[in-house]
Amino acid sequence: MNLTSFYVFISRVRTFDGLRLLQHVPSALSELTEMQHNELLIAWDRGYDSRGMWNPNLASNALETVRTRRASLFASNAAKKADKKKAEAAAKKAT
Repeated sequence: MNLTSFYVFISRVRTFDGLRLLQHVPSALSELTEMQHNELLIAWDRGYDSRGMWNPNLASNALETVRTRRASLFASNAAKKADKKKAEAAAKKAT
């Protein structure tokens, strides 16, 4: 499942009682916290001004912002994973 599908799933009910899960798979549910909206959808959504008028400059700026933030987050996560691997290797070597 992707985040777009999940959004459609939860947006079609009117109350929390209307939500139903067909399967309870903890690993799949935990993946929801890792999912991100499509960057083009975010840019499209942010391309509207406060009056509801489309502004391509707002969309372009939003897309650039999303891409920059995601690249930064990706680099940060990669560095954390590398540090974790180094620590695990050092711990293994010490034993």
